[in-house]
Amino acid sequence: MVRIVECFRDGEKVRSRIVKTVGQSKDSDRIAELRSAAENLLQGYEAAKKESASFLPEDLARFRGLSRFNHGFEDIFGESWRQLGFESLLQHGRKPKAQNELLKHLVFSRLFRPLSKLGSCRLLAERFNQPASHKQVLTMMDRLSRDEEEIRRTIFRSIHEKSSGLSILLFDVTTLCFESVYATELQNFGYSKDGKFSETQIVLAVLSDVHGLPLAYELFPGNTGETSTMQSVLNLAVGKYGLKNIRIAADRAMFSENNFCFLERLKEQGVHAEYVVSSPLRKLPRCLKERLFAFKRRCLRMQKESASYFRLEYGSVKNSVSSIIPCPFYKS
Repeated sequence: MVRIVECFRDGEKVRSRIVKTVGQSKDSDRIAELRSAAENLLQGYEAAKKESASFLPEDLARFRGLSRFNHGFEDIFGESWRQLGFESLLQHGRKPKAQNELLKHLVFSRLFRPLSKLGSCRLLAERFNQPASHKQVLTMMDRLSRDEEEIRRTIFRSIHEKSSGLSILLFDVTTLCFESVYATELQNFGYSKDGKFSETQIVLAVLSDVHGLPLAYELFPGNTGETSTMQSVLNLAVGKYGLKNIRIAADRAMFSENNFCFLERLKEQGVHAEYVVSSPLRKLPRCLKERLFAFKRRCLRMQKESASYFRLEYGSVKNSVSSIIPCPFYKS
Protein backbone atom coordinates (compact mmCIF):
# COMPACT_ATOMS: atom_id res chain seq x y z
CA MET A 1 0.00 0.00 0.00
CA VAL A 2 1.31 3.44 -0.96
CA ARG A 3 0.22 6.39 1.19
CA ILE A 4 1.19 10.02 1.67
CA VAL A 5 1.70 10.58 5.41
CA GLU A 6 2.30 13.90 7.16
CA CYS A 7 4.33 14.03 10.39
CA PHE A 8 3.88 16.91 12.82
CA ARG A 9 4.73 17.82 16.39
CA ASP A 10 1.99 18.06 19.00
CA GLY A 11 3.67 19.57 22.01
CA GLU A 12 6.49 17.21 22.93
CA LYS A 13 5.10 14.33 20.90
CA VAL A 14 5.54 13.58 17.21
CA ARG A 15 2.36 12.42 15.51
CA SER A 16 1.39 11.48 11.96
CA ARG A 17 -1.77 11.47 9.87
CA ILE A 18 -2.65 9.97 6.50
CA VAL A 19 -3.11 12.66 3.84
CA LYS A 20 -3.95 10.42 0.89
CA THR A 21 -3.95 6.72 0.04
CA VAL A 22 -2.55 6.44 -3.49
CA GLY A 23 -3.23 2.73 -4.04
CA GLN A 24 -2.56 -0.88 -3.09
CA SER A 25 -1.06 -3.80 -5.02
CA LYS A 26 1.13 -6.90 -4.66
CA ASP A 27 2.73 -6.48 -8.08
CA SER A 28 6.17 -4.85 -7.88
CA ASP A 29 5.68 -3.00 -11.17
CA ARG A 30 2.31 -1.63 -9.99
CA ILE A 31 3.86 -0.55 -6.70
CA ALA A 32 6.56 1.35 -8.58
CA GLU A 33 3.85 3.16 -10.57
CA LEU A 34 2.05 4.07 -7.37
CA ARG A 35 5.26 5.39 -5.81
CA SER A 36 5.90 7.50 -8.91
CA ALA A 37 2.34 8.90 -8.74
CA ALA A 38 2.78 9.72 -5.04
CA GLU A 39 6.07 11.54 -5.74
CA ASN A 40 4.37 13.58 -8.46
CA LEU A 41 1.61 14.54 -6.02
CA LEU A 42 4.19 15.62 -3.46
CA GLN A 43 6.07 17.68 -6.01
CA GLY A 44 2.86 19.39 -7.10
CA TYR A 45 1.99 20.11 -3.47
CA GLU A 46 5.39 21.64 -2.79
CA ALA A 47 5.21 23.76 -5.95
CA ALA A 48 1.74 25.06 -5.04
CA LYS A 49 2.94 25.84 -1.50
CA LYS A 50 5.91 27.84 -2.78
CA GLU A 51 3.70 29.67 -5.29
CA SER A 52 1.17 30.68 -2.64
CA ALA A 53 3.91 31.75 -0.26
CA SER A 54 5.46 33.96 -2.93
CA PHE A 55 2.40 36.24 -2.82
CA LEU A 56 2.80 36.86 0.93
CA PRO A 57 5.57 38.51 2.93
CA GLU A 58 7.97 36.04 4.45
CA ASP A 59 6.74 36.62 8.01
CA LEU A 60 3.03 36.50 7.08
CA ALA A 61 3.46 33.16 5.30
CA ARG A 62 4.34 31.55 8.66
CA PHE A 63 1.25 32.90 10.47
CA ARG A 64 -1.37 30.51 11.83
CA GLY A 65 -4.97 31.42 12.64
CA LEU A 66 -5.69 31.42 16.36
CA SER A 67 -9.19 32.93 16.48
CA ARG A 68 -11.89 34.32 14.23
CA PHE A 69 -14.65 36.88 14.75
CA ASN A 70 -18.13 37.23 13.29
CA HIS A 71 -18.72 40.65 11.71
CA GLY A 72 -21.37 39.77 9.13
CA PHE A 73 -24.00 39.08 11.79
CA GLU A 74 -23.63 42.59 13.20
CA ASP A 75 -23.50 44.17 9.73
CA ILE A 76 -26.92 42.72 8.83
CA PHE A 77 -28.76 43.34 12.08
CA GLY A 78 -26.92 46.59 12.68
CA GLU A 79 -28.56 48.12 9.62
CA SER A 80 -32.00 47.10 10.91
CA TRP A 81 -31.09 48.54 14.31
CA ARG A 82 -30.13 51.82 12.67
CA GLN A 83 -33.26 52.02 10.52
CA LEU A 84 -35.47 51.49 13.57
CA GLY A 85 -33.76 54.42 15.27
CA PHE A 86 -32.46 52.44 18.25
CA GLU A 87 -28.94 53.91 18.23
CA SER A 88 -29.77 56.39 21.01
CA LEU A 89 -32.25 54.57 23.23
CA LEU A 90 -30.24 55.49 26.34
CA GLN A 91 -29.88 59.27 26.49
CA HIS A 92 -29.31 60.04 30.16
CA GLY A 93 -26.34 59.55 32.46
CA ARG A 94 -22.64 59.26 31.69
CA LYS A 95 -21.23 58.03 28.40
CA PRO A 96 -24.55 57.42 26.60
CA LYS A 97 -22.81 56.47 23.36
CA ALA A 98 -20.84 53.65 25.00
CA GLN A 99 -23.95 52.46 26.85
CA ASN A 100 -25.96 52.34 23.63
CA GLU A 101 -23.19 50.39 21.89
CA LEU A 102 -23.13 47.85 24.72
CA LEU A 103 -26.92 47.51 24.61
CA LYS A 104 -26.80 46.89 20.86
CA HIS A 105 -24.10 44.23 21.18
CA LEU A 106 -26.00 42.48 23.97
CA VAL A 107 -29.17 42.38 21.89
CA PHE A 108 -27.24 40.92 18.96
CA SER A 109 -25.64 38.30 21.20
CA ARG A 110 -29.11 37.27 22.39
CA LEU A 111 -30.20 36.88 18.76
CA PHE A 112 -27.08 34.86 17.99
CA ARG A 113 -27.23 32.62 21.09
CA PRO A 114 -29.37 33.29 24.19
CA LEU A 115 -27.12 33.03 27.27
CA SER A 116 -26.83 34.47 30.75
CA LYS A 117 -25.17 37.84 31.35
CA LEU A 118 -21.79 36.20 32.04
CA GLY A 119 -22.23 33.89 29.05
CA SER A 120 -23.08 36.86 26.83
CA CYS A 121 -19.91 38.64 27.97
CA ARG A 122 -17.81 35.63 27.00
CA LEU A 123 -19.64 35.30 23.68
CA LEU A 124 -19.05 38.97 22.81
CA ALA A 125 -15.34 38.63 23.49
CA GLU A 126 -14.82 35.28 21.76
CA ARG A 127 -17.03 35.58 18.69
CA PHE A 128 -17.64 39.29 18.09
CA ASN A 129 -14.42 40.91 19.38
CA GLN A 130 -16.48 43.17 21.67
CA PRO A 131 -15.14 42.62 25.20
CA ALA A 132 -17.44 43.73 28.02
CA SER A 133 -17.22 43.08 31.74
CA HIS A 134 -20.04 41.82 33.90
CA LYS A 135 -20.00 45.07 35.87
CA GLN A 136 -20.47 47.12 32.69
CA VAL A 137 -23.47 45.01 31.73
CA LEU A 138 -25.07 45.45 35.16
CA THR A 139 -24.51 49.22 35.05
CA MET A 140 -26.10 49.43 31.61
CA MET A 141 -29.09 47.34 32.72
CA ASP A 142 -29.67 49.62 35.72
CA ARG A 143 -29.87 52.58 33.36
CA LEU A 144 -32.09 50.57 31.03
CA SER A 145 -34.46 49.85 33.91
CA ARG A 146 -34.69 53.55 34.85
CA ASP A 147 -35.52 54.58 31.26
CA GLU A 148 -37.85 51.63 30.56
CA GLU A 149 -41.03 53.62 29.93
CA GLU A 150 -39.30 56.12 27.66
CA ILE A 151 -37.66 53.29 25.71
CA ARG A 152 -41.01 51.57 25.31
CA ARG A 153 -42.52 54.71 23.81
CA THR A 154 -39.53 55.11 21.46
CA ILE A 155 -39.82 51.51 20.23
CA PHE A 156 -43.58 51.81 19.78
CA ARG A 157 -43.25 55.08 17.87
CA SER A 158 -40.54 53.65 15.61
CA ILE A 159 -42.51 50.50 14.77
CA HIS A 160 -45.65 52.58 14.25
CA GLU A 161 -43.85 54.75 11.69
CA LYS A 162 -42.26 51.80 9.89
CA SER A 163 -45.58 49.95 9.72
CA SER A 164 -47.35 52.95 8.08
CA GLY A 165 -50.08 52.75 10.69
CA LEU A 166 -51.26 49.76 12.67
CA SER A 167 -54.35 48.33 11.00
CA ILE A 168 -54.57 45.13 13.07
CA LEU A 169 -53.20 44.32 16.51
CA LEU A 170 -52.58 40.76 17.65
CA PHE A 171 -52.98 39.94 21.33
CA ASP A 172 -51.91 36.78 23.12
CA VAL A 173 -50.89 35.54 26.56
CA THR A 174 -48.34 32.96 27.64
CA THR A 175 -46.77 31.73 30.88
CA LEU A 176 -43.07 31.67 31.82
CA CYS A 177 -42.15 29.17 34.50
CA PHE A 178 -39.24 29.21 36.97
CA GLU A 179 -37.39 26.33 38.58
CA SER A 180 -38.65 27.42 41.97
CA VAL A 181 -41.35 26.38 44.42
CA TYR A 182 -41.32 29.59 46.47
CA ALA A 183 -44.05 32.09 45.60
CA THR A 184 -43.34 35.83 45.55
CA GLU A 185 -45.34 38.91 44.68
CA LEU A 186 -44.82 38.25 40.95
CA GLN A 187 -43.87 34.56 40.80
CA ASN A 188 -46.82 32.45 41.81
CA PHE A 189 -48.57 29.18 41.10
CA GLY A 190 -51.21 29.11 38.40
CA TYR A 191 -52.38 27.40 35.23
CA SER A 192 -49.17 26.46 33.40
CA LYS A 193 -49.28 26.08 29.63
CA ASP A 194 -46.05 24.06 29.89
CA GLY A 195 -47.67 21.61 32.31
CA LYS A 196 -45.29 22.58 35.15
CA PHE A 197 -47.91 23.12 37.83
CA SER A 198 -45.47 22.40 40.67
CA GLU A 199 -43.29 25.42 39.78
CA THR A 200 -43.91 29.13 40.07
CA GLN A 201 -44.56 31.21 36.97
CA ILE A 202 -45.42 34.65 35.64
CA VAL A 203 -47.98 35.62 32.99
CA LEU A 204 -46.79 37.58 29.95
CA ALA A 205 -49.32 39.45 27.78
CA VAL A 206 -48.06 40.81 24.45
CA LEU A 207 -49.61 43.14 21.87
CA SER A 208 -47.95 42.93 18.44
CA ASP A 209 -48.52 44.04 14.87
CA VAL A 210 -49.35 41.72 11.97
CA HIS A 211 -45.63 41.03 11.43
CA GLY A 212 -45.15 39.81 14.99
CA LEU A 213 -43.21 42.85 16.22
CA PRO A 214 -44.10 43.45 19.89
CA LEU A 215 -45.66 46.83 20.58
CA ALA A 216 -46.58 46.57 24.24
CA TYR A 217 -46.31 43.96 26.96
CA GLU A 218 -47.17 43.55 30.61
CA LEU A 219 -46.11 41.09 33.28
CA PHE A 220 -48.67 39.73 35.75
CA PRO A 221 -48.50 37.40 38.75
CA GLY A 222 -48.57 33.73 37.85
CA ASN A 223 -52.08 33.19 39.23
CA THR A 224 -53.65 35.91 37.01
CA GLY A 225 -56.45 34.87 34.65
CA GLU A 226 -55.76 35.39 30.96
CA THR A 227 -58.93 37.35 30.21
CA SER A 228 -58.11 39.99 32.81
CA THR A 229 -54.84 40.95 31.09
CA MET A 230 -56.32 42.39 27.89
CA GLN A 231 -57.69 45.55 29.46
CA SER A 232 -54.38 46.45 31.08
CA VAL A 233 -52.39 46.08 27.85
CA LEU A 234 -54.94 47.98 25.77
CA ASN A 235 -55.05 50.78 28.35
CA LEU A 236 -51.27 51.00 27.96
CA ALA A 237 -51.56 51.24 24.17
CA VAL A 238 -54.34 53.84 24.30
CA GLY A 239 -53.25 55.91 27.31
CA LYS A 240 -49.46 56.05 26.94
CA TYR A 241 -49.02 55.46 23.22
CA GLY A 242 -52.08 57.38 21.98
CA LEU A 243 -53.63 54.79 19.66
CA LYS A 244 -56.98 55.97 18.33
CA ASN A 245 -57.82 53.12 15.95
CA ILE A 246 -57.74 49.60 17.34
CA ARG A 247 -58.63 46.36 15.56
CA ILE A 248 -57.99 43.43 17.86
CA ALA A 249 -57.53 39.79 16.83
CA ALA A 250 -57.15 37.28 19.67
CA ASP A 251 -58.23 33.84 20.84
CA ARG A 252 -61.94 33.40 21.45
CA ALA A 253 -61.31 32.86 25.18
CA MET A 254 -59.94 36.41 25.50
CA PHE A 255 -63.25 38.01 24.55
CA SER A 256 -65.10 37.72 27.81
CA GLU A 257 -68.15 39.82 28.62
CA ASN A 258 -66.00 42.25 30.63
CA ASN A 259 -63.63 42.71 27.69
CA PHE A 260 -66.53 43.32 25.32
CA CYS A 261 -67.82 46.01 27.67
CA PHE A 262 -64.34 47.49 27.90
CA LEU A 263 -64.05 47.76 24.11
CA GLU A 264 -67.44 49.46 23.95
CA ARG A 265 -66.35 51.95 26.62
CA LEU A 266 -63.28 52.78 24.51
CA LYS A 267 -65.62 53.92 21.74
CA GLU A 268 -67.18 56.37 24.18
CA GLN A 269 -63.69 57.79 24.84
CA GLY A 270 -63.17 58.58 21.15
CA VAL A 271 -61.20 55.41 20.32
CA HIS A 272 -62.34 53.55 17.21
CA ALA A 273 -62.25 50.00 18.61
CA GLU A 274 -63.06 46.96 16.48
CA TYR A 275 -62.50 43.28 17.07
CA VAL A 276 -62.71 39.93 15.33
CA VAL A 277 -64.37 37.21 17.37
CA SER A 278 -65.43 33.65 16.58
CA SER A 279 -68.52 31.90 17.85
CA PRO A 280 -70.09 28.45 17.34
CA LEU A 281 -72.81 28.62 14.70
CA ARG A 282 -75.30 26.74 16.86
CA LYS A 283 -75.18 29.49 19.52
CA LEU A 284 -76.05 32.35 17.18
CA PRO A 285 -79.57 33.81 16.93
CA ARG A 286 -81.74 32.61 14.05
CA CYS A 287 -81.78 36.01 12.32
CA LEU A 288 -77.96 36.15 12.31
CA LYS A 289 -77.73 32.61 10.96
CA GLU A 290 -80.01 33.53 8.06
CA ARG A 291 -77.85 36.56 7.24
CA LEU A 292 -74.70 34.44 7.27
CA PHE A 293 -76.21 31.76 5.02
CA ALA A 294 -77.49 34.41 2.61
CA PHE A 295 -74.03 35.95 2.45
CA LYS A 296 -72.52 32.52 1.80
CA ARG A 297 -74.97 31.74 -1.03
CA ARG A 298 -74.26 35.13 -2.60
CA CYS A 299 -70.50 34.46 -2.54
CA LEU A 300 -70.96 31.02 -4.12
CA ARG A 301 -73.16 32.45 -6.86
CA MET A 302 -70.57 35.15 -7.63
CA GLN A 303 -67.86 32.52 -7.89
CA LYS A 304 -69.86 30.46 -10.35
CA GLU A 305 -70.77 33.46 -12.47
CA SER A 306 -67.12 34.52 -12.74
CA ALA A 307 -66.09 31.18 -14.29
CA SER A 308 -64.54 29.64 -11.20
CA TYR A 309 -63.73 26.34 -12.88
CA PHE A 310 -60.36 25.72 -14.41
CA ARG A 311 -59.38 22.89 -16.72
CA LEU A 312 -56.10 21.16 -16.05
CA GLU A 313 -54.79 18.71 -18.62
CA TYR A 314 -52.23 16.06 -17.96
CA GLY A 315 -50.63 14.30 -20.91
CA SER A 316 -48.05 11.63 -21.46
CA VAL A 317 -46.68 9.69 -24.40
CA LYS A 318 -49.16 6.82 -24.06
CA ASN A 319 -52.33 8.51 -22.85
CA SER A 320 -53.89 11.79 -21.84
CA VAL A 321 -56.04 12.53 -18.85
CA SER A 322 -58.21 15.64 -18.41
CA SER A 323 -59.93 16.74 -15.22
CA ILE A 324 -61.85 19.76 -14.02
CA ILE A 325 -60.75 21.25 -10.68
CA PRO A 326 -63.19 23.72 -9.08
CA CYS A 327 -61.99 26.72 -7.10
CA PRO A 328 -61.93 25.97 -3.36
CA PHE A 329 -64.81 27.42 -1.38
CA TYR A 330 -66.61 26.52 1.79
CA LYS A 331 -68.71 23.40 1.81
CA SER A 332 -72.38 23.98 2.31
